[in-house]
Amino acid sequence: MKPGGIHAQWLHGYSMHPDNFAAVLRTLNEVFGHVQIWEMAMNDYLMIASTEPFEIDVEELYFHMARPELQRLLEKIHITHPLQIGQHWVGRADAMSTWLDGALLLTDDLPHLEFSAPRFLLASTQGQVAEKLFEAPGLPALVDPDGLLGKRFLAAAQASKTRSRGIRAAQRARERGDVSSAVEALTEAADAVPEDLRSLVAILVELRALANSGAGAQVHDLQTRLLQIEIEKWPFTRVDPWPMAEGFAYAGRKLIDEGGDVEEATAHLLRAWLREPSDGRIIYDLARIYSLRGDLERAEGLLKQARTTGFATPEMIAAESLFDPLRQADRISQ
Repeated sequence: MKPGGIHAQWLHGYSMHPDNFAAVLRTLNEVFGHVQIWEMAMNDYLMIASTEPFEIDVEELYFHMARPELQRLLEKIHITHPLQIGQHWVGRADAMSTWLDGALLLTDDLPHLEFSAPRFLLASTQGQVAEKLFEAPGLPALVDPDGLLGKRFLAAAQASKTRSRGIRAAQRARERGDVSSAVEALTEAADAVPEDLRSLVAILVELRALANSGAGAQVHDLQTRLLQIEIEKWPFTRVDPWPMAEGFAYAGRKLIDEGGDVEEATAHLLRAWLREPSDGRIIYDLARIYSLRGDLERAEGLLKQARTTGFATPEMIAAESLFDPLRQADRISQ
């Protein structure tokens, strides 16, 4: 593998005995040395393996996700901004030694998995695998963990663990007939990830199982609340993004103009941009904020982009004092 290369491996938690799952994970970790686990759909996992440590640049994620072709792909799995990616975090293999140290190492001359895996094809094992995965400590390594966006990304990753533990606790409570505890656990899970539609759908599935067992008003109240989020909030942000974008843009612009928190302003404007990536005013405001922050290369690129939209005129740019760092570096072309 070339320096900086990664290997991505899908693995399912359902129809998979925890020992077999652990064997695959341990083998990957033995070969590559650095393995992160992310959850795709519920109980479907993606192993990201590398021969060297790697960190996530959360701010850079916003710029990648502003690409329309990537936005279209991510919307299919209900991801509309980078912090939601944090809600897919599971853990690192090196933090799961208690589970993995005793697992088999898979080799060409010991094809254990090929003979063991088919025995569990119809088994309901996803809860056992999830329990092992999400009990592991550790959060993803970031380029800037102490910045505002980094802190929010790590909070989202921690929320992912809270959600999974809540769903698993609800499943165990349902198995022993404790409806009240099951609803309480699902409520905690829903509160942890209010913007993660795939999690809300999984919680609704659990609520349906409770309802089918004869549970009453508690289930109905939470079910109604989650359906309201699914029906109103999510289609609104996907189908008609403009009001949401304008709200974030206004908040960011206000912070810039009033000398407020620069990191907070950046976060608001980046979220606005993801919802309206061709909006010249939002791009112009991003150029202002990056010039203020001293990231002149990014500010210059955004300003050129704002000019191509027709929003940023030469007169407007000339009157903007926040572009003084760009002017001093002779990075504003006329």
